[in-house]
Amino acid sequence: MGTRILRLAIVGGGPRGLAAAEALRARAEETESSVELTMFEPHPAIGAGPHHDPSQTPLNRLNIPLRLIDIAPAGFAGAHVGSFQAWAGGHLAGVGPDDYPSRRDLGRFLTARWHDLLDSVSAQFDIAVARHEAKRLMRDSTRWRMETEEGSFGPFDEVLLTPGHQPVEPDPQLTRWRAHADTIGATLIAAYPSDVLMASARNWQGHTVAIRGLALSMIDVMRALTVGQGGRFVPSTDGLRYEASGLEPARLLPFSLDGVPPAPKPASAKLDAVYDPDAAAIRRFETALAKAVAGSAEEVISMLGEGLAALSAPVCERFGGKEADIASWLTTELSEEAEHAAEDRPPASILADHLAMAEGRAAPSPGYVVGQVWRKLQNSLRRVYNPAEISVETATALVRFDEGMKRFSYGPPALAAAEMLALVRSGLLDLRAVDDPDIAMVQGGWRLSGDKGEATAKVMVDSVLPSPELAKLSGPLLADLRKQGLLSPVGTKLGARTTGEGRVLDASGNPVRGLSMLGRLALGSVIATDSVHDCFGASVGRWAESVTG
Repeated sequence: MGTRILRLAIVGGGPRGLAAAEALRARAEETESSVELTMFEPHPAIGAGPHHDPSQTPLNRLNIPLRLIDIAPAGFAGAHVGSFQAWAGGHLAGVGPDDYPSRRDLGRFLTARWHDLLDSVSAQFDIAVARHEAKRLMRDSTRWRMETEEGSFGPFDEVLLTPGHQPVEPDPQLTRWRAHADTIGATLIAAYPSDVLMASARNWQGHTVAIRGLALSMIDVMRALTVGQGGRFVPSTDGLRYEASGLEPARLLPFSLDGVPPAPKPASAKLDAVYDPDAAAIRRFETALAKAVAGSAEEVISMLGEGLAALSAPVCERFGGKEADIASWLTTELSEEAEHAAEDRPPASILADHLAMAEGRAAPSPGYVVGQVWRKLQNSLRRVYNPAEISVETATALVRFDEGMKRFSYGPPALAAAEMLALVRSGLLDLRAVDDPDIAMVQGGWRLSGDKGEATAKVMVDSVLPSPELAKLSGPLLADLRKQGLLSPVGTKLGARTTGEGRVLDASGNPVRGLSMLGRLALGSVIATDSVHDCFGASVGRWAESVTG
């Protein structure tokens, strides 16, 4: 590149934006390139972002134990903050390998990495921070200019989009609910920020609170409305017992479309090791998957059925099960009409059984075994899928399966499941209406009616996070890029089309010069994006190499 200065912008200063900036810094050092980088991020905690904001409540936990958080040191010379494990050794006193750190703990580490990167600024690599929301991106000849409410920035040779959760078009149901709440004086509130939720909940004593969603965000809401109101969990003969403070709501009513609570991960390293495939088996799986993704969706589904049955059978047989049990379960799960029929039981019973499996007190079910094995194949999945060219049908099939498996592979700590059961026993958490209830707007709020009865809630908490479906994005920058035809969807309900290096493909399938995207909003072009490990994975290196030449 000689003495030419490469001017880049990264839109989104969360973990993925940080990882991309680190990869760019390392690549500039390696190639002796001169780089001027502008980071667009209005949130104050650059590197951490809202999800891992160091100022949030410690009640919000990660869904991965300390021993499995594998974020390597930055690759540029002079970096002082190393891996997460090394940092945790000096900053997380009392947090053991099997414990789940808080999200703010990880945010403190990411913020330290960001400051480490800022300290590396030199004449060769400079960083500017624009604490503004990027509103519009426009071509200026062969380069780009970024428009914000505060003015114009650029021109830039390259722009990388690393957005996290983005606003979407209003959900018709939520729009009706909000109007109803305003009319009758009820409350409809988002799960985040948690401090706003906890402050609002001080006025909810005696109220029934419905919670839309039954995934990890619901667990954050549950803790905010119990421990966050002064209650506490104490050991008892049957696991945990909840001691109320008297400041909690009267009852919590979570609900979801399928009514299946997430299964907790194995409670210790020893229990988790049971599900480890051997290295040779993983290599065979990757080879078979690479061959299958180059073919049809049917070939991928067939390969997953055979491959996962083979990898999971030794675990199942160890507990007296059979490979046929695994194969039968996978046949249901891999079908397009999968309804989790094998778990069509009361949700409290499912939760108790999965907790017993997580703690080693019961033999794991076929679904639990496959889910834990699949969790350990996430890096293999990314390695094969993300750089490959894959048909829309194959992408849709694989993403559907991976998303469906998240109830196992992205499960919470065993402690969270134990807390849920303690709240069920106390009568505070009611799971009777959890499975896709009928919801009517009534004078008292919302009436939830299910097979097991009905209840009326004066408060509704929305814990469902927006999907990465490109067609529904409503934020000004991404909506405008979509309108210009510069962002196009992989397929129905999927994210933007990109190449293996992250280069955006326009509506005609042509690479857009100087524009790239990494992360969850490219779901379908990439897979298994909702993990901090993916933020620091191979994709940022591929992107940095592609833009520096």
